Amino acid sequence: MTVRPKRFGSTPPTKLDWRKLGTDRLFPAHRLYLKARGIGKAMWKSAGLRSLTAKQTAEIWGPRCAYTSLLLPFDSDFGSARLFDAPADLGKFRSTPGAPSRLYFPPLPKSFAQRDWEKIRKDAAIPLHAIESPFKCLAAVSYGILAFGMLGCWNWQSQGRALPELFRIKWKGRTVVPIFDADVKENLNVATPFLGFGDWLASRGALPLYKRIPPACGPKTGVDDFLKKRAGKSNDKAAALAAWQEIPELEWTGKRLEKLRIQSLRNTEGGLADLFTMQHADNVRHDPSSGS
Repeated sequence: MTVRPKRFGSTPPTKLDWRKLGTDRLFPAHRLYLKARGIGKAMWKSAGLRSLTAKQTAEIWGPRCAYTSLLLPFDSDFGSARLFDAPADLGKFRSTPGAPSRLYFPPLPKSFAQRDWEKIRKDAAIPLHAIESPFKCLAAVSYGILAFGMLGCWNWQSQGRALPELFRIKWKGRTVVPIFDADVKENLNVATPFLGFGDWLASRGALPLYKRIPPACGPKTGVDDFLKKRAGKSNDKAAALAAWQEIPELEWTGKRLEKLRIQSLRNTEGGLADLFTMQHADNVRHDPSSGS
């Protein structure tokens, strides 16, 4: 079924149902995109993915976004879309105009022991992965990895405060693995929010772990790329999951993460001050008479 949105510019009305936009008969290019990430028909049907024409996409995000798009509805009020064939300077992704960032909690297949997200949120004994990108999150779940998604590196927070949805999860004592792209070590635009998110989790009593994706498909390898690469042409999801589980999970206070933290701190003025304190704390003393 196809539903055409009314033209409403950059601020859609709240009554718009994101689960019914476009068509559930996905365009061939959109199906190929999902297949390349190991997301099969049963999963994308369960997630309610929709294809939008260029005209429909432009009606939502403006004339510059007149490209077909693959829409992932979070619920009736919010969605995230991937633009196809758009120029690099336009960016690939869009979300509901005028709405704050949201977390994505995907539908879980029957293979998961617990499929109720409300119960998962309340049970800190259940480990979680927190993945940059809802589409990558959907791919990870397709391979058997329990995860929720974020809209981007910085989108676990808004204006310096963690998203309200994060406060609804019981963190104390829970093992959490933040998963960003493989270039987290080289790209400080990724490293800084990655470290910030992990530190926030630790501040809530969680047990964050550092798991770096091997660059199996180049420096920008995402979890979806890695899993599909390891699954091979036969799409052996068990082999892919086994390969994923073999990647070391390091303590958040370990030496490798400390090196990443130092590298990130060197690139900000405030970070340099923090770096000096971290490296020379034992030799720095407060002198009340000098006010320093």
